[in-house]
Amino acid sequence: MIEHAWWKEAVVYQIYPRSFNDSDGDGVGDIPGIIEKLDYIDELGVDAVWLSPVYESPQHDNGYDVSDYRSIHSEYGTMNDWESLLAGLHDRDIRLVMDMVANHTSSEHDWFRQSRANPDGTYGDYYIWREGDSTDPPNNWESFFGGSAWEYDEEREAWYLCLFDTTQPDLNWRNPDVREEMYDVMNWWLDEGIDGFRLDVLNLISKPNELPDGDPARELVGSEHFVDGPRINEYLDEMRDRVFAGKDIVTIGEMPELTLESAQEYTGRRRGRSIWSSPSNTSRSTSARTVDGMSTSGRCRSLNRSSISGSTASATSGGRRSSLRTTTNRAASRGSVTTKRITTSPRPRSRQSS
Repeated sequence: MIEHAWWKEAVVYQIYPRSFNDSDGDGVGDIPGIIEKLDYIDELGVDAVWLSPVYESPQHDNGYDVSDYRSIHSEYGTMNDWESLLAGLHDRDIRLVMDMVANHTSSEHDWFRQSRANPDGTYGDYYIWREGDSTDPPNNWESFFGGSAWEYDEEREAWYLCLFDTTQPDLNWRNPDVREEMYDVMNWWLDEGIDGFRLDVLNLISKPNELPDGDPARELVGSEHFVDGPRINEYLDEMRDRVFAGKDIVTIGEMPELTLESAQEYTGRRRGRSIWSSPSNTSRSTSARTVDGMSTSGRCRSLNRSSISGSTASATSGGRRSSLRTTTNRAASRGSVTTKRITTSPRPRSRQSS
């Protein structure tokens, strides 16, 4: 009898902690609330839980703006709570997959604070900075949230790249120290006992050093340069060797704006990765998930802005982000991570601009 890897037939249940279950009545779901529902999750026949970000964060983007990768957001609980959750899942033979954000951090992360304060210091090159007049961004790239992908920082007197919210500066993956930091973070969580990662917007981490203007006729201006960038496969191979190799884990990479043609560059025996994707029911390009040596699926969600209730809201004006009252699901095709089936907690991933 042929034995299949567990992930090939896995049922993965995504939990968005803020809305899943509130254990203390403060109006915010939390990790103890998830623990209260472990028997319920087990009864569903779930093989793994994909936990949306629970790291320390100012929550401008529902936790995808991380200010400390090794701490738990206080509204959700403590590290002891998280350890109890992991133990409870493993006691029920359920694996835990953590959401990892490697493309950007919060502007409140200590790396960014030091980077803006001391351009010549250790962290000065941890982000993508460009000097220039405060009225003219370095190029015409657009943010996934609308408007320019650049924000001028008065303290450093320079522009930083932010492909999502202005509070989410993009990390400079050309800097080997940045890559080492992220590999250390991933290995730290694996040492804690998790069973893998869902890697957020993974194919955006490589940008060309020259930062050329994008084609203004494209729906997302500049995406031909920052999607599937020039060193992306180099970084993925290095990540595999430094973090994932030899471990019994599942690693799922989200691939926004991916086309079926470009997907072939990520896959095959030479790359040691495989991919599965399905066409979107929108006009946008396909979203996919790529896994080292593993197949996984992804469905592209609508990328239009929506209100909190899910109804369509008017787009923000050029060069501006949406207001605090508007959440968006324009954030690069958030979809499922399972190979076959998926169930999710009540609220899908949505982003909130500030």
